[in-house]
Amino acid sequence: MKKKFSLIIILFVLGISLSFGFDFGLSADNSTSINTYGERFFGQWDKLALWLRTNREKPLSFSFTGSYTFSLERPYLFDVDDLRLKGKFLSGLKGPASFEFDIGRYQLSDFTSLVVSHKADGFRFGFRYPFAYVEASFGFTGLLLKPNSTVILSRVDALSTGIDKIKLGSPRLIGELAVQFPGLFLRQNITLSALFQEDLRSTFQNVNTPPEVKLLEEGEKSYYPEKGGSVDSQYFGLGIGGPIGATAIYYDAFFYLGTGRTLTYIENMYTYTSIFSYLTGGGVRYYNEALLFSTIALSGAFASGDSDQMTFFEGNTQGKATTFTPVSKSTLGLIFSPRLGNIFYLQASYGLKPLSILKNDLFKELQVSVKGIPFFRTTTGSISEAGIDKTSTDKYLGTEIDGSVSFRPFSDLGAGLSVGLFMPNEKVFIEEMSGLRFLLRLDFSLLF
Repeated sequence: MKKKFSLIIILFVLGISLSFGFDFGLSADNSTSINTYGERFFGQWDKLALWLRTNREKPLSFSFTGSYTFSLERPYLFDVDDLRLKGKFLSGLKGPASFEFDIGRYQLSDFTSLVVSHKADGFRFGFRYPFAYVEASFGFTGLLLKPNSTVILSRVDALSTGIDKIKLGSPRLIGELAVQFPGLFLRQNITLSALFQEDLRSTFQNVNTPPEVKLLEEGEKSYYPEKGGSVDSQYFGLGIGGPIGATAIYYDAFFYLGTGRTLTYIENMYTYTSIFSYLTGGGVRYYNEALLFSTIALSGAFASGDSDQMTFFEGNTQGKATTFTPVSKSTLGLIFSPRLGNIFYLQASYGLKPLSILKNDLFKELQVSVKGIPFFRTTTGSISEAGIDKTSTDKYLGTEIDGSVSFRPFSDLGAGLSVGLFMPNEKVFIEEMSGLRFLLRLDFSLLF
């Protein structure tokens, strides 16, 4: 079956390539790191990818990227990173000014990229009007390889990550309808979003499903600390952003209401209960090209939690489930990066190009940045990360400071050095997880 599927992809790629004409090449990425936490002191990650794309300036274009990844945890991983037919057509008639679409494996994201930003197999289409942009996206995540999927919303999803015989990620259908009104008033942009994800694991469950990841039935009276049921959720968002007056300061603010259902063990029996949660946040940023291309940014987000939640996934023990659970995981810090549920964080960052005053264009692309992120729990309930002392009532989790230097002298050659330091709150983490955590990482990328 796998050989037939691979052959179909190869024939499809060759057929598209011969029909449209194409460019192709290779890319190589390397990441080497040392750290003072986790199971490995030394980390190594290498990725070799073959890419192919047709002329993007034409109304219809095609792109494909297949890759091989090596790491110390997994010596080989072959995957399809991109397989997409893209179209953009202008309209000379009444109605939308343009119509565009993506079909295949593409990046499905909400307008904040905090609820979902993940590869998915499906389609996206958008209509651009003079006063608004309307976009609808649909995608399925069940064909993604498990190591490349961060879509985890249930106990069964989390448990599946540690079972070798399970090769694919969580089977979920994701859909979004978003409407953006650019420059609606005073150059302000307004965005409305309605997003859903539906757990399809029960549809794919059969006699060959490992017993430890079979869904629990509603009404089950025995308690299972690692098993769970389906988690379906919806997210309704509002965003606003734009310049502050006539200044070079820009801001954005957003609010998401999360609803849905999750399996809960209440009164010695499993039953489905409602989800009622929220995520809100925003930020301001200032850019000054004359001051060494300086960028100063302040941002933060507040994700609701649940004080009676014993575990992050399906851990609610009474009433409604109020912990916000995003569809995919966001990257916050180099070291400490919890899922946005029962989390409040603030981030201050500064970046510049220190050698941009030189006449030599080669060194103008050297960039330096630093950021600090204090993390808090919004309630004393569980978060997604391990090592929390369940008896602690402190909400401050710790602070991370990250710095990076990146240099891309040519469009096809780049290098970067990143340093991270996380200082956990000893009153919240258990003793073996309360020490300083340090990370040093060196990255190279080459396109040819």
